[in-house]
Amino acid sequence: MRFVCIALVLVISASAIGIGFGVGVKIHGHFEPFAAINFDTWLLGFQAKAGVIFDTDSIVLVPGLYLYKDIASWRVHGGTEILFHLGEMEGLLLARAGASYGFATDFGRLFIGAELGFPVNLPGEFFVDTSLKIVPTFLVQLEF
Repeated sequence: MRFVCIALVLVISASAIGIGFGVGVKIHGHFEPFAAINFDTWLLGFQAKAGVIFDTDSIVLVPGLYLYKDIASWRVHGGTEILFHLGEMEGLLLARAGASYGFATDFGRLFIGAELGFPVNLPGEFFVDTSLKIVPTFLVQLEF
């Protein structure tokens, strides 16, 4: 397993043609500000993000991993997020898919889009057994 992880890191870093940073906000019943780092390769891009939701009782941390493909001005993406509710020490896994329209600004590239989140029920005491169906989300992201 250690060899596979090292090989994956080396392949991604060797094929990366660009690294970018971004900040944004997701709106899905709560405001979720986030920061992201992007690794562009020849075929697909990889994004690692870290968001936070300030709930009335607690804080929810939202790390995520995404794959994306830029097609003209559009970005199609899919990935996973885990919502860690620090007050109740529970988690929820969301599989997400969406699209954004991007255009250049003086600061960088601005993406405006939407995505759908599909809750995934996982076994264990940590993960929440959910009856949620689909979580629609509005997305705004600025990349540098």
